[in-house]
Amino acid sequence: MNVMVFENDELNILIEVINKLQILYHPTYAPDGKYNLDVIIKLQNMNTMIFVDNNFLSPIYELVTTGSLRNEKQLLKVAAMILFSKFLNARATCGLALFENDTAEKSTISAEEKRQAFIYAFDKIPSFIWKQLAFGVIDSIPETFRSDFFIEQDKANYKNNDELHYLMHRVSIMKIVHLLKDSELDGFKKFTTFFEWHADNLIIAESVLVYALLVYGNIDHAHAPKNYNSGDFCKVISGINNQAWDMFYLTHWSTYYYDEHDDNVYMFATDDITQKMIVVNNHPNGFVDIASTVFSSKNQKAKLIDLFNSKLGINRVNPLKDKTKEQKIEYIKNLYKITEEEFKLKYFSS
Repeated sequence: MNVMVFENDELNILIEVINKLQILYHPTYAPDGKYNLDVIIKLQNMNTMIFVDNNFLSPIYELVTTGSLRNEKQLLKVAAMILFSKFLNARATCGLALFENDTAEKSTISAEEKRQAFIYAFDKIPSFIWKQLAFGVIDSIPETFRSDFFIEQDKANYKNNDELHYLMHRVSIMKIVHLLKDSELDGFKKFTTFFEWHADNLIIAESVLVYALLVYGNIDHAHAPKNYNSGDFCKVISGINNQAWDMFYLTHWSTYYYDEHDDNVYMFATDDITQKMIVVNNHPNGFVDIASTVFSSKNQKAKLIDLFNSKLGINRVNPLKDKTKEQKIEYIKNLYKITEEEFKLKYFSS
């Protein structure tokens, strides 16, 4: 029942759809989210794992539990992503999205409910159903394939408040917003100020630096954190936390693909436009090359070279070196407190 069969030109159409949507990435095999048959055949013979973010997890949950989606385009994207994942013989995990939901308290639906629905979607709903959804033959999951789904009651805890990288991203995004709101600085000065601060205080995360470049460079489709310009401090913090999670997906994924071996491949599925912009601009060249593209005047390039030479490579001073995990977490929490106080004093003191 779960055997996948493509007829006529269906496979080519699926590949065209995936390439157009650009929803599934790998820094080597699909840095721009696009595939050809040679890459697909190679991936089919490898041990492929796909990290799925929350903008896919949430509609998958809705689709499994209700049978359909209100957004037809989103339905196509979900079905195409799952169908293509099955065609690659890939496994999928939504682990980080579970932590995002429960830690950020973003949903009344528990992370465990979403986890069970996610597993059901990939493991229990046959490939031919996803194929019919992806090709528009049907617009909902037939009742017979939803009748077996039920949620097992489980009080699993997916809180993740003390994860080091997430904490670093929270304080980084707060600093980005602090500078973004500063009308006295131009985009280049905002970036160089942020870069120096980031290098002096944190473990360097290229995805965060690329994000800062895109936002300060006013690049199309690279969105600042939600509500960053709001006069409501709580709304600003909510937007900062949300963007920190997006950064966390990318850096967590990078810890896996940097260490790929024995035919293991780790991919990332997202439909978030800013995450896509970060990924396609970060691979394969990295933020140093991107920086000289975004800020391209002769004077800016010269300043960037001096800055990178002083803060990277053999001159790099890692502020967290020789600290234990507990000490690192305490250090980041203190840095967040200091950065938040400076932020509130400048923009929310009246």
